[in-house]
Amino acid sequence: MKLILIGAMGAVLSNSLVSYFKWYYSVGSKFLKKAWLATISIVLANVFSQVFAILAFLLPLKVVILVGTQRIPRYFPSAFSVFDHETLILMLGGLSAVFYVVHLGLEKLIGVFSDISTKKLLAANNKVVLFENQEDVAKDGYSRYARSLGGGILILLISAGIAYLSSLVFFIILGFAFFLCSIGYYLCRRDEKFSNTYLSSFVKVGASVGFLLVFLSILIFFFTGREIQPLSAILTLILARQLTGKSVGAFHDMTWLNSRKNQLNVLFFHGHVLLPSSKSQAADFWSHINKDTLRVIIGKSGGERYSLGGEPMEFNFRQSGVPDVIAFDVFHSASVAEEERASLYLKIYGEKRSRLSDHEALILTLQEGLPVPNLLNVGKLGDFKWHLFDFTGHREVSRKEARLCAWKVVANMMSVPPSSALISSYTRSRQMMWGQINDVLFKRLSVAVIGAGLEVQAQLASFFHCREIIFQKLSSLPLAIVNPDLKADSLFVNFEKEYVCGNWGRWCLEPVGAGWPLDDWALDKLPEAVELARSRRDDLKDVGIASVTLSAFIYEFLALCQRQSFKEALVLLPQINSMLQNSSTDLEAVN
Repeated sequence: MKLILIGAMGAVLSNSLVSYFKWYYSVGSKFLKKAWLATISIVLANVFSQVFAILAFLLPLKVVILVGTQRIPRYFPSAFSVFDHETLILMLGGLSAVFYVVHLGLEKLIGVFSDISTKKLLAANNKVVLFENQEDVAKDGYSRYARSLGGGILILLISAGIAYLSSLVFFIILGFAFFLCSIGYYLCRRDEKFSNTYLSSFVKVGASVGFLLVFLSILIFFFTGREIQPLSAILTLILARQLTGKSVGAFHDMTWLNSRKNQLNVLFFHGHVLLPSSKSQAADFWSHINKDTLRVIIGKSGGERYSLGGEPMEFNFRQSGVPDVIAFDVFHSASVAEEERASLYLKIYGEKRSRLSDHEALILTLQEGLPVPNLLNVGKLGDFKWHLFDFTGHREVSRKEARLCAWKVVANMMSVPPSSALISSYTRSRQMMWGQINDVLFKRLSVAVIGAGLEVQAQLASFFHCREIIFQKLSSLPLAIVNPDLKADSLFVNFEKEYVCGNWGRWCLEPVGAGWPLDDWALDKLPEAVELARSRRDDLKDVGIASVTLSAFIYEFLALCQRQSFKEALVLLPQINSMLQNSSTDLEAVN
């Protein structure tokens, strides 16, 4: 299986094997130059550790064979014949335990030497801290390099052992390894996603199939009368299993080294700077977006059906307000005035924003009456999802206008009763906001009030003392849809002078009142919004303005705590406690 490692690495890397092993050699030279004694010791310790581990698990098998017989089998080594039956059993059992202890001791020694060598190598470069956990990365990289090198030496030794025991089995393994790496190389060249996602599983399955092939080959040898000693067959199977395991282990170590190649270069070599990783560059979907891509998406969506007309189409970039979500206005270049032309609003989500896309699609398909442009279609192009909206008659709002009109969108959402399907889907998977007032939050806030004065500490204690009242008040309120993305980049006004929101990837369901702005002028408009909502929702008929206000304050308090803006959150406690005190008094009066 030694060529599995080479073939698999050839499939993983975009550069040639020669380029990779040149880098591998240069790293080894660096380690030997700066910490030659520790590096050689670790490589040898890795080899001997694995040899002792193999012997520790091989000898018990011999003990089991001996226990099942009355005498020493003839196929055992002749050196064993000088011992009697029981003495040999005890000796092999004891040696197995000794070998395992030596294996553990060598593994501990490898860890100690790795720590010492890593610190020495980092000190030699004398660089500033470049990224989080860089010492852990350096230590892991150094130990994995030594382990992969030791694994490679062990693979050669095991291969030589198999060739000595059965040259035919050795050539079968060699042929299968060549076949496996050829298939892996072909699949990775055909589809880059295979190397990133499925290659590791492919190597594991291939190694298992290779071991099964060795087992079947030995069975065929027995059935066809080909001479093979039982002990040789057993040893060949054991060595083949070790060979496949070590090959997979070395493959994982070397792919890990390749994935951290840029970081390791920066840590161990002068003249290297930290660059974006290849994985980050691959995930940067901005480089994939161009007019041709946009035309393909519109074609897939059937954009010509939405009164857009034919070619040529124009695309205007629009800032979405969400990182790695790209938005465009789409319209026909021959259209009339901007306010009269038919247009679409296209949003494309990066691979890491897939959850936002799914969450937005969920509410827009399960809920009616939302302040949102009409959703026309959703789809996927490669790894990137997209949503297409009818944007005819919509215009953007200024930042000043957005601050002043956000409450109107919240009032509109408050007036829309969530559908039963939406409530069922959400409450099965998400925690409501009263559940966030727990011991974990209390411990964090207890840290935040250190040195803040007795009055603030008393306010915090009073708030958590009223948890039962908070639960009763909030859980009794009807739910409303909350959208925290009411910013200038996502707010628009349509031809009916209604404000709508273009981003719904972070919506949630909370007690009515949650999400309402806490500015004085906005709080003055809350009774008007509640009255409007009561006229549209029967479940709000008996809801008081005090409970809705409490919900708004606690939602903002928890949002600030989630952002760890604890000082700002603590400022809200006196007003919240005052409302809770009034609620407590009302409950006592009712009782």
